[in-house]
Amino acid sequence: PTIVGVTGSGFYFHPDGSTSGVTLRILADGKVGIGTATPGAKFVVAGNSDAGDSDARIDIIDNDSTVGSKIPAISFRAGLSTQIYQIRANDSFGLTFRNSSDVTKVVFDDDGKVGIGTTAPATNLHIEDPTLAELRMHHTGGQTLTLSTNDGNGFGGMNASLTES
Repeated sequence: PTIVGVTGSGFYFHPDGSTSGVTLRILADGKVGIGTATPGAKFVVAGNSDAGDSDARIDIIDNDSTVGSKIPAISFRAGLSTQIYQIRANDSFGLTFRNSSDVTKVVFDDDGKVGIGTTAPATNLHIEDPTLAELRMHHTGGQTLTLSTNDGNGFGGMNASLTES
């Protein structure tokens, strides 16, 4: 790429050296825009998905080809060392969501199964919890259906309740 311009507000690149259609812009305040001359956040990628699937896409590539070690991720952090949340993908689990303690909370596996509280969902939706595995469906205007495997007092069994709001 050729540096096309440097101004007091930053600089921008365009591969053919012209000033039309800025490809990359770095503003003086640290904002980076790809496909936009006016990024409104720290990092903005702008494209037209009608032009093709890759035009408005970000690829995170792990070049390690060792099975079990491919774990590209997006981390949400408070400062450099404190993880708030993380979304990871790898060749074993599909897509995982990890909390601030780096514990997997939700899994979408390669077969499309969803696990909450388990990293190995056995069914389309698998909820596992050592104290109260519960599924709650609520209609904002009325009823709530709750299915649980514990009554909340430590007793096992299957419970179902339907309540009006």
